[in-house]
Amino acid sequence: MELIGNVFVVFGGGSGIGREVVLQLLHRRARVAAVDESPEALSETSRLAHANDRLFIHPVARGDRAALQALPQKVLEAHGRLDGVVNLSAVAQDVRPAAETDSTMVDGAMDGNLRGAVDIANAFLPHLQSLPTASLVNVVSIAGVVPFPGRSAYSTSQAAVKAFTEGLIAEHQKARLKVSLVIAGAVVPDSDGNVNGQLRPEPLPVRIGKKDVAPEFTSTYAAADEIVRTLETGKPRVVIGKDAKKIDLVARLLPGKVAGMVATQRAPLVR
Repeated sequence: MELIGNVFVVFGGGSGIGREVVLQLLHRRARVAAVDESPEALSETSRLAHANDRLFIHPVARGDRAALQALPQKVLEAHGRLDGVVNLSAVAQDVRPAAETDSTMVDGAMDGNLRGAVDIANAFLPHLQSLPTASLVNVVSIAGVVPFPGRSAYSTSQAAVKAFTEGLIAEHQKARLKVSLVIAGAVVPDSDGNVNGQLRPEPLPVRIGKKDVAPEFTSTYAAADEIVRTLETGKPRVVIGKDAKKIDLVARLLPGKVAGMVATQRAPLVR
C-alpha cells in the first residue's frame, strides 16, 4: 500500500523499534499516530520527529480497554483517515527458570502481549476492514517460534500472538485488508546505549549441525525499515535478522531438535 499521505497508528512508538518506525514513516511522508503508555517517551519521539501536524501522540495506559476502543475515532478526528496499524507493544520478562515462573508473571505476559494484540485488533478491525486498502502488522519475537529458556511466560505469550496473527492472516487471505506477521530476532541500537530499556546483549552462538555460528544482530534502523516495507508490500510473513532466519530455518527443518539447540546456547543466561 501507499505510504505518502496515509495515516498509520504505531503502538510502542515511544521508544526502541517503535520510535524508529514512527520516524521512518514520517520521513517517507506518511502521517502517524504514535501510541505508548509513557507520555514522556512520546514527547521525546515528537521532539526527534520535527513533524508538526503529521505526528499525533496518544498516551494510553496498558490495559485501558476503554481508551483503546476510543482511539480509532480520535485518530480519525485528528487526521481525517486511518489506513494501517503496527503493533510493537510488548511486555518482557525477567530471566527465570520455568519452575520459578509464577501465575503473576504469566498473567502479566499474556495480558500485555496476547490480550493487547487482541484488544488492538478488536478496536481497529471494524474500520480497517471497511477500507479499499489497509494494513495490520503484528511484530513478535523469535521466542514465539522457539521457546527461550528463562523466558517461558514471555515465549508463550509471543507464540500466542503469532498464532492469533496467523489466524487473522488466514481469515483475510482474499480480503482488502492485508495482515502481516513480523518475527524479529535480536535488535540493538544503532549506537551505544540501550533499546527498550535493555542493555546490548552478549552474542550467543547458534549451532547449525556441528557448527557454531555467531548471530548477527539487527540495528534498530534496519528492523524498522523492514517493518515499514512490510506495510508497503502486505507480505504475510517476514523474519527480521540473520539470527532469527537461522533459528526459523532450523525450526522448519529439524523441529524436534531446535528447542534443545537454543536451550543449550542460552542456558548460561538462566543460571
